[in-house]
Amino acid sequence: MLTLTCSGQTDSSTTYEFFQGGASLGAASTTNTKSAPVSANSGSSTQTKSFTARACNGTSCSSYATASVTVAASSGGGGGDDLCTGYNVISAPLPKGTARHDLNNFGGNSAFVGSFVAGSTVGSGKVSVVYINTGAKGELVFSISEHKCDFRAVDNTGANGPEYLAYTTNASGNKTYYVGKSNGLEAGRTYYINIAPRVVNGVKSCASSDCDFAVGHQ
Repeated sequence: MLTLTCSGQTDSSTTYEFFQGGASLGAASTTNTKSAPVSANSGSSTQTKSFTARACNGTSCSSYATASVTVAASSGGGGGDDLCTGYNVISAPLPKGTARHDLNNFGGNSAFVGSFVAGSTVGSGKVSVVYINTGAKGELVFSISEHKCDFRAVDNTGANGPEYLAYTTNASGNKTYYVGKSNGLEAGRTYYINIAPRVVNGVKSCASSDCDFAVGHQ
């Protein structure tokens, strides 16, 4: 809540104007307070929100008073919603440079969630999925997202779906991602590599927990 207090003479005709970043927060009124919500900062560095206000009597107005609010960054940024309801989740850190991480007895309602922090510089990475057992049946879906268990349609902004989505074919699959480029991941943010049995024509693959696989992150 913003409050403007005047040291000079005011009366019932005094009006007050409030601005955020130069944009008006509404028409002038006789109320010297104004609600100005400050949204959360999902980035990796602090943000400063600036506000100004003035009081007017008729055609004469005071000089602008200023105030600022510093909004702390999230811890590294990223790490969004948890969409894992209904899944039996297996979680593990999966930083870039992980040559192989094995998942056994995988199938049915299983989901793997591997977390990592995108590199601090422009670059790329690659997620590879390969079945361990040759008798695996069905397909797996895997995504790279700010959200756990996110198998929705791709959303390049990351707000309403994963930034990247892929499927296994012929018992393997891979996906290259980019950091610090247009429609890529944001450096320093936390992301998740999500893997689960794919649903094809209403039928879930790997129903018999026979889709053991290894995932690599290079």
